[in-house]
Amino acid sequence: MVRIGIAALLGGILLQAWGFASWMALGWHDASYHDLGSAETEDALVALIQEADLKDAGWYYWPAMPDDLGDQEAMQAYNQRHASMPTGHLVVAPAGQQPMPPTMWAIGGATNVGIAFLASLLVAMAHMKGFFKRWVFVVGIGVVVVLACDVASWNWMRFPTDHSITMAVDRLIGMVLAGLVIAAIVYPKKSSKHPEPKD
Repeated sequence: MVRIGIAALLGGILLQAWGFASWMALGWHDASYHDLGSAETEDALVALIQEADLKDAGWYYWPAMPDDLGDQEAMQAYNQRHASMPTGHLVVAPAGQQPMPPTMWAIGGATNVGIAFLASLLVAMAHMKGFFKRWVFVVGIGVVVVLACDVASWNWMRFPTDHSITMAVDRLIGMVLAGLVIAAIVYPKKSSKHPEPKD
């Protein structure tokens, strides 16, 4: 269990460091994130949000689907509206927040350690011999996350392709790096009669 804890801590630190490098230093996410172009446009959007009385933090979308999906006339109007106008999602947060408060960094760090801990625990439970197999196992967890999050959001929620690809590659690189540490530290106890085989 000590090795799992060490792997979780080091793996979490690697994930946090990669996240910082990916978002803050490399800047390669900038190409898939677009601002509104001017403060005037931002103010106009805020005015529309206030006019729509979106007081509660939440995820809003348009055009709105009919309450009764069995109402053919309403569904036909919805389909026509959906096909004739820009559609989208709007995430609204309360005003007066800091851009990146310390709590955000703390939660992010704890999340990364949690990810590395669960990956380490699964590797330990799998009792896999061989560094390469353990590493591929951790990377495979990252692939599952990409399929469940990025590919699913791209398909069902129409997230932009460039954004989805960038996020997918970002997550996979993080798991590749964390997997190296986890695979090196979390391994079955060696037996004097059956030493761990080399990959």
